[in-house]
Amino acid sequence: MCGLLGHGDSFALRDPNAIRPAYYYKDEELVVVASERPVIQTVFNIPYKNIKELDPGSAIIIKKSGTVYFKEVLEKK
Repeated sequence: MCGLLGHGDSFALRDPNAIRPAYYYKDEELVVVASERPVIQTVFNIPYKNIKELDPGSAIIIKKSGTVYFKEVLEKK
């Protein structure tokens, strides 16, 4: 699940059972999340090894200021 909040922050959350995949890439200028690794590879020309999998039950949170952090929101099942 992804969302954009009214004050400019955004997030992506992976389900705790890891039924749906979630991959991400981040650098100093870009944060991208997708359900399939090849999408990120193709669209942004990113090497396979630089794309990470979001842990089950975890969220990637992108603050309006540009700060990015990860948080376990739900316990892994």
